[in-house]
Amino acid sequence: MIALPLPPTEAPNQGIRDQLQTPLWEKFGIEVPIVNWHNERLIRVSCHLYNTHEHIDRLCTALRESWSLVCKSAAHV
Repeated sequence: MIALPLPPTEAPNQGIRDQLQTPLWEKFGIEVPIVNWHNERLIRVSCHLYNTHEHIDRLCTALRESWSLVCKSAAHV
């Protein structure tokens, strides 16, 4: 398991789903914890023996695309 930093958002809310989690789930079927800890936004990834390089590549692609969607959405608000 590893926790990796993500770019900050304006105002992270404890107990509220991170804005990045919605497109990850709805578009890619990926559910991954994104938490705020010590004023840092982190994604927690846990790989097991049954995970492949393709799974990790899929997560990276999904994160890039989802981040673009979230940024475009924020720009229209």
